[in-house]
Amino acid sequence: MQLQAETSRVSLPVRVVLRSLLDPMQRRLWQRGPDGEIIRAAPDEITSQEGLTPGELESGEPEPQPRRRAHLGLALRLGFRDTYDYLGAVLVMSLAAALIPMAGMFGGYAAGTALSSPFPDRLSALLAILMALLGGAAVGGPVAAGLYRFSRNAAARSEPEVFDLGWGFRSALGRSVGLGLIQALGAALLAGNGYFYLFQRQTVWVVLGAIFGYLLLFWLLMLLYQWPLFIEQDLAPVAAVRKSALLVLDNFGYSLGVGLVAALLSVLLWAFLVPGVLLWGGAMALISTQATRELLRKYGVLGPDPTLDPIADETHEFGGRGWHE
Repeated sequence: MQLQAETSRVSLPVRVVLRSLLDPMQRRLWQRGPDGEIIRAAPDEITSQEGLTPGELESGEPEPQPRRRAHLGLALRLGFRDTYDYLGAVLVMSLAAALIPMAGMFGGYAAGTALSSPFPDRLSALLAILMALLGGAAVGGPVAAGLYRFSRNAAARSEPEVFDLGWGFRSALGRSVGLGLIQALGAALLAGNGYFYLFQRQTVWVVLGAIFGYLLLFWLLMLLYQWPLFIEQDLAPVAAVRKSALLVLDNFGYSLGVGLVAALLSVLLWAFLVPGVLLWGGAMALISTQATRELLRKYGVLGPDPTLDPIADETHEFGGRGWHE
């Protein structure tokens, strides 16, 4: 028993350090300086037992701490605010993001039609549609990467500029094309299979079609996070897809809320066509970027939003006053 007690005392500082590394958002990361400025808090020394409860000191076991919650209202408010703050750039970039991939799709369709002319009609049409998707993804992927690069810089207040639209072509051409292809082919396969099986007469095939429909909805929720993760964490396409799936699974209600707002906004903008062309791309990028960054703050990957008071935000999380959404 004495040896066990000694072991607990020795391992206590290690447990404190592990807890601070694995769950950094549970510690105070920011404080006010002597002149009222906001500065990052100095790390505790390894041997310090400050902040431990009497139960932790006695047992040597750190007590579980509450995790920071992701606030849907805050994420949406910041996304709409960024859209308004950078409205001029949003108009220009949304127009480019609508026209350039469309040109790629028309070019791919024309090439597919010319190449598949010797084949039967149905096979020729299928090949033409496939080439259109490939053309749109080959051009639209880098454009989307540039659009979300701008959105990330806008959210971080890191000197966003319209020329960020070319970032995908300059710095991430292969990876952005890869992610664009994965997104386009994934959506096409799920939608095509769902449509085909839903119109079969046998019940088992109709059920299978419904399953593909639910998988398509899950895939659409994943799309909300893939480009922001790709940009924020400099990920490979497959890694961005995998992490987006984990975020949806662990935050399904939050993701569903973001998806419903995105769907409603899409319907309202595209119902009049011109607002869809001029606003949809940029607004969706800014909103989904802020939604993703809010989740990354939940897991301690990002610090507080640079435009908010981090002390107030942190205080709100642990029972005090601050931003409330």
